[in-house]
Amino acid sequence: MKKFFQLTAAVAMAFTLAGCSDTQTAQQIFDNTMERQKELTSASATMDVSQTMTVSMDGETGEIVTLTKGTVDAVFDPIAMAMDVNVSTDFMGEPMELPVNMYINETDGMYLEDTTSNTWMKLPSEQFDTIMNNTDVQIDQTAQLEQLQQFVEDFTMEETDASYVLTLNLDDEKFNSLVKEQAAGALGDSGTEADNAALESIQVSDGLYKLTIDKETYDLTNVIMDFFMTMEVEGETMEMDTNSNITYTEFNHLQSIDIPQNIIDSAVDMTDVQ
Repeated sequence: MKKFFQLTAAVAMAFTLAGCSDTQTAQQIFDNTMERQKELTSASATMDVSQTMTVSMDGETGEIVTLTKGTVDAVFDPIAMAMDVNVSTDFMGEPMELPVNMYINETDGMYLEDTTSNTWMKLPSEQFDTIMNNTDVQIDQTAQLEQLQQFVEDFTMEETDASYVLTLNLDDEKFNSLVKEQAAGALGDSGTEADNAALESIQVSDGLYKLTIDKETYDLTNVIMDFFMTMEVEGETMEMDTNSNITYTEFNHLQSIDIPQNIIDSAVDMTDVQ
């Protein structure tokens, strides 16, 4: 079951883009959005994500419903992050709440609150890259934009007084290929032969990806992603229905993210725990 979550988390992060208008070409707006990303030093995000996974195993079908809501503040260089997120899961009829309160910066390290005991833990430094690669919200969108340059002409376009609204349908095989590529990249060298086979079986359908871009600044201010996906894992079938709404604000507002001194002083160092 852990592999299901690793693979689907990787897939859920698969897209981000900018598009076209009546007065500018798709490529012009895309280029302007890319240039704006290079200027960003910090941002905040509010997420509201629901995910329903239906898993068929040994002739039985079970459903896992996960709701993720919260906020993330991030500074990009050097990387720092503060997360206040609640993950609510109904695992085949068994509900569970998982608050995720975390601070990360390259100077002081990573601190995660254990809400069951009201204590803070300092995580091993070698987990830094793993945690950053698997964070549900990618506030810095530069890498995703670069990967999606080839798809600019596939977006449809609407305009409001303040924004460009771009919509991409997710039922084409080339987008399936992109999902597989990014999911494989998220797993990295840790992927097993079974993982690779599961990635090859991915099929995305009945979905859309809607992006809102500020006309004046070319900031990406909102991302809505809805899609249905199927995947085969070791001969068993999994279906996933995802609805994601992420709003980005406070561009270049934060200079740093400082971890409160009382957390640093009181945290249990997990490298010392055997």
